[in-house]
Amino acid sequence: MKIIINKKTCYALRIMVDLAGCSNGELCSSKKIAERRKIPPRFMAQIMASLVKEGLVASYRGSKGGIRISCDSEKVCLADIIEKIQGSTTLNPCTSGGRYCHEKQGCFVEPGMCPIREAWNKAQQDVVHILKNTSLEYLAELEKQSTKNKTSRYISE
Repeated sequence: MKIIINKKTCYALRIMVDLAGCSNGELCSSKKIAERRKIPPRFMAQIMASLVKEGLVASYRGSKGGIRISCDSEKVCLADIIEKIQGSTTLNPCTSGGRYCHEKQGCFVEPGMCPIREAWNKAQQDVVHILKNTSLEYLAELEKQSTKNKTSRYISE
């Protein structure tokens, strides 16, 4: 099963995890982040503009310029970033609100009588719960541990 997160949002999430892993207050090079995270340079500028506009990242010009996270990585979750960059994500049109499913996709079953809609709603709630409970800080720490384990494994071999 796939949940559609568009490319721009996926790249924005990569950038935010990278920035969350930087030392406090450290300015980072957007070019280096783009290289590390495999983000095309033409896309990087567009995504950075969105992240700055949404108050998630601060950008500084000049020879000693760069970017840094401007939000609390412990409090910002995946859902926050997805909503700011892409808007809400739904698993199925049935879960996007509205009085009846047929308003969205031609289904004429009333919501209270549709077991499939109830399953979609439960799945949507579970996905949202996970996205709201996964912070940037957690992902940055997970990445650091993963990198540390990978490095130590290669050193010991």
